[in-house]
Amino acid sequence: MDIQTLELAPFQTPENVTAEVALRAVEGMLSWLKMILGFLPRQLAQSQDSQWVACGRGASQANALVAAEAIITVPGAADFMSVIEPRSGVRQHYPVKLAV
Repeated sequence: MDIQTLELAPFQTPENVTAEVALRAVEGMLSWLKMILGFLPRQLAQSQDSQWVACGRGASQANALVAAEAIITVPGAADFMSVIEPRSGVRQHYPVKLAV
């Protein structure tokens, strides 16, 4: 049985990047995200100090890992990567133990 996988991907934006600019950059990848195998809804949150975290679930660990590796090559990814401070966060995957 496949186990859903939670992905947490924190990142920081440069001081000159507004929330609106970051969200526009993410929007360029939304159609791709919705088409990937095992897509489940995702969330993007921002703290007061411009720390962001992308949170999503994959229908299986394999789906989550394939999507995580492929995301840098999809249309719109370059725009998204341009608003992220390099090495500002470490993406991690966790097997889901409870979902309500």
